[in-house]
Amino acid sequence: MMLASKLRRWSLLTGVFMVVILVASAFLVKSIPDKSNRLIPERLVSHLVVFKHDRRLEVWHRDTLVRAMKVCLGQDPIGPKRQEGDSKTPEGVYQLDYANPNSSFYRSFHISYPNKADQLKAKRMGVSPGGLVMLHGCGGPGYAISQSAGIDWTDGCIAVSDAQMDTLWAWIKVPLKIEIRP
Repeated sequence: MMLASKLRRWSLLTGVFMVVILVASAFLVKSIPDKSNRLIPERLVSHLVVFKHDRRLEVWHRDTLVRAMKVCLGQDPIGPKRQEGDSKTPEGVYQLDYANPNSSFYRSFHISYPNKADQLKAKRMGVSPGGLVMLHGCGGPGYAISQSAGIDWTDGCIAVSDAQMDTLWAWIKVPLKIEIRP
């Protein structure tokens, strides 16, 4: 009996010790600063650059690359956006001009497409250039699956994961320059 009692006590102490170790290690991991998040309090992002071919969004602070993120684009992403409904992501220099915390796709930043050059091209072609192009999150499990699989699924917008959008949301102050390259 005494041996069984000692074993139970030993098991209990071992279990308590393991819980203490797990809690302490979780605390230590959370308290280690993440150097990639050093810009969050200052909101010092100077501009974003999107490389459509590589499906990559880069976050810049002046001449320092802060973070690169995987993105999904319009369903027909090759080439510049020419008109409304073509499912292409525009190419050029724009502004993130307002933020929408209640987007259908989690959160979003509006991209100032079309600019004057885009409007002029569309007018010459006799078409509407379209608009309402956003940088947004996924906003639902179906889109999140497409996002993680790298499938282009938007109507011309730039999509990041909801977790990436949380990071951008904390870092970006509008207006902010965004350059979208082929």
